[in-house]
Amino acid sequence: MKIRPTLAVALALFLGLTALATPGLAAPPEHEEMAPAADEDTPLATRAAAVLEDQLAEASNRRVPRNLRENALCVGVFPSVVKAGFIVAAKRGHGLVSCRHGETGAWGAPAVFTVSAASVGLQAGIQSASVVLLFMNEEAVERIATGERKLAVGVDLDVTAGPVGGTATVDTQPAILSYVRTKGLFAGLNLEGARMGFAPKINAEHYGAELSARDILLGGHAAPAALAVFQETLAKYAAGTEPAPAAAPAP
Repeated sequence: MKIRPTLAVALALFLGLTALATPGLAAPPEHEEMAPAADEDTPLATRAAAVLEDQLAEASNRRVPRNLRENALCVGVFPSVVKAGFIVAAKRGHGLVSCRHGETGAWGAPAVFTVSAASVGLQAGIQSASVVLLFMNEEAVERIATGERKLAVGVDLDVTAGPVGGTATVDTQPAILSYVRTKGLFAGLNLEGARMGFAPKINAEHYGAELSARDILLGGHAAPAALAVFQETLAKYAAGTEPAPAAAPAP
């Protein structure tokens, strides 16, 4: 099955996930590194891993296609990006990005990044949304490894709302495929206008030293204990692992 990117975007619009400009509700300045919200008691790595586990548990027609997961060079997961309201400005969300090591194919240590998007319109009552980004080519890997604080998604790197279901593909391979999950629904979302940034202070807290994005993502560092669960779950997710079929009922 082949789904054009425009259809994936249409699906996102159908779900009420369309980008809107909302004066007075702007996200924090892109250069400002913020600590995770105080109400996020569950560790970031645990929440990010849960997003991947939940996505794998979806019905086959609602999962990120296996071939895209297997071919992604890096994966980013931002477990909580927007909150509350009918039309709200996207909040800055913290997430984890991990990249494959070219020689072994093993997943490297995760680095903490922030993402701040343009205002986003959501269905009434939505409390939060999770964003998953698949980085599909070497250009994308190189740009995030530079550790830029204001990487403009859709400008510095091409981004396309990703297809869902089976072996769906895109007509052209963008640098990034983007997905959002909210209220149990998982669909491609075009994140043009979002900005990603490496979070040096937060990463230094995890790694006990001031490391660059390249050092963490591609340098062969071991993941700290607090982030290891994400690395382990990502290895299963990106390997194309599918849930075991349910056992047939006893006669």
